[in-house]
Amino acid sequence: MANDIFRVGKVSSIDYAAGLVRVAYHDKDDSVTAPLPMLCTEYNMPQVGDPVMVLHLSNGTEAGLVLGRYWSNNNKPRRVRRACSARIWTGRRGKP
Repeated sequence: MANDIFRVGKVSSIDYAAGLVRVAYHDKDDSVTAPLPMLCTEYNMPQVGDPVMVLHLSNGTEAGLVLGRYWSNNNKPRRVRRACSARIWTGRRGKP
């Protein structure tokens, strides 16, 4: 368990009303988590298939928090000016 406190996975399903996501881990065991809450102070749900970082609590792998999405070669930010903050609105529920 100590080596699996932080895990990287992909969102497999979303409960928009509750703010919960299930995460699939394809690295070792193809397991899927129970619904986990997003760790955020505003409503910004990921999409199915988005890579996310998960923090599992010490009382078992079923309890945890999705820390959020992260940038990667397959998930790059949109082009913005240097030293700026941007929020992209799509008008689609649950879509960044």
